[in-house]
Parts: sequence; C-alpha cells; structure tokens
Amino acid sequence: MGTKENWHRFMPYIKLNGKQVVCTKFSGGECNVNISEAKVNIGHNVIKSHIKSSDDLIFMILTVDAVRRIAPNSKIRLVCPYLPYARQDRVCNYGEAFSLEVVANIINSMNFHCVEIWDPHSDVALELIHNSLPNFQYEFVKNSGLGQLINNKGLTIISPDKGSREKVEPLEKIYEMSVVYCEKIRNHLDGSIDKVSVGGDVNGKDLIIIDDICDGGRTFIALSEELKKNGARDIYLYVTHGIFSNGFDSLRENIKHIFVYIPFNSIEETDFVTVLGEF
Repeated sequence: MGTKENWHRFMPYIKLNGKQVVCTKFSGGECNVNISEAKVNIGHNVIKSHIKSSDDLIFMILTVDAVRRIAPNSKIRLVCPYLPYARQDRVCNYGEAFSLEVVANIINSMNFHCVEIWDPHSDVALELIHNSLPNFQYEFVKNSGLGQLINNKGLTIISPDKGSREKVEPLEKIYEMSVVYCEKIRNHLDGSIDKVSVGGDVNGKDLIIIDDICDGGRTFIALSEELKKNGARDIYLYVTHGIFSNGFDSLRENIKHIFVYIPFNSIEETDFVTVLGEF
C-alpha cells in the first residue's frame, strides 16, 4: 500500500510475542502495520500494547488482523496496561458518548482469549470487556517494594476519593494500618475540583496518596494543599499510570516524592520521581 515516499515510520509500544511491530502512517494519516519481522505462533500469541492515543488503538487492531491472517485460529492475549477511555465509564452530561462502552465493544470484537488490564480505573471496565484479567493496584504496590517503604517510614495511606476506596482497602489489611478516606467534588463540565474534604486526623503524620492515574494532577494538588492545612508533614504520591500532562512543577509545591509504576511517556528518574515498574 503506497510507496516509501508517502509513509512515515512510527514506534508506538506494541509488541507481538516480545518483538516490536513495524508501524507506519501514510501522509493522509492512515495507520499500517507489518509483522513480517515478528514471529507468529500457530497456537497462542501475546500482543503487548501501551495504548496512549487513538492511533495506538488502531495499530493494535491492525496487528490483531495481521496475526489472524497468518494464524486464523490462534488464541490472542492482549496485555493493555492503560485502558483508553476507562475514565469515561459513564455518561456525565447530556449529549456525551459512553466512551468506555464504545472502546470495550471494539476490543470485544477482536475476540481475545484474554485481556490483561493493569489497575483498571473502575469495575465498569471489567464488566464491559470480555475475558478481562485485572492486575490490581495492591499487587503493584506490594510487589514493587513500595509496601516495604510504607512500613519503614510509617506512612499513613490516603485514599483521595470515592473511586479509590475499594482499591486501597486490601492495603489496609496487608499492612495493618489505618487509611484516611478523603472525598472530592469535581465539576464535570471543566474538570476543576470544587471541594476536597479530609476524612481523618493527619496532623503531624507522613502520608502517601495512592491512586491509579495522575493526568494533569489537579486532584493531588488540591488534596495535598488540604492535607497540609490539616497539619500533614511529608506527603508522597503513588500512581500506577503516570501521564503528568502538566509536568511536575505544581505537584512539587506540597508533594515530597512521586512513585509511578508505568509512566505514559519516557521520563528520567530524579530526586522527585521514581519509576517502579517496566513494560
């Protein structure tokens, strides 16, 4: 399709059985893949795809089609750490689409043997996606060594909002420590945080906020400000998926250190950020 003059090579993170898939885009914006360099198994194949954009989603779909044209009856396992549109797990405003359901339907149409998701944003994703296999937040915290740091420093775990409550409860049991459950009220029209409330005593304590995603960081900026007002000492932050779309400057004001399991893009570890995992 086309000539080398009208396509450009891209390198999204998508691998088939451990080998990078060759991804190209034509001048008109169309995506294309070629798996001739990758080994296709007749029985079972694993596609690992870090989907960070709609183009990445298309690259994944095309890879599945290419595999099935070579091995039509093979079982395919999709490893998809960050599930796109997972945060749009309901319709908040009239006239909007149910984006997660749309993406789930696309994924389901691929007939995957298994869809592995890392720290899914909510149970809605697991309900909508067939054969979903979640790796839960507490597993990443425990297995990354962060759990030992929590114990060694005597950190109090902070659950930032209602959505994170069920995720941190296993950590409360594993480390036998209390969790301070906080609440927030978000403006669904512009994403701003209208109100944050702290549901426990944090005065004189060192804390770690634990959540699944940091995008622009507004939740953590507002929450860390409120925690400081309530007498908190050092505040740490852990997120499984680090997008950090607004950088780190505003987060530095009240947060001592950030731990991220898998950053959205390549970032350098500094005195402020530690990357715990790899993909």
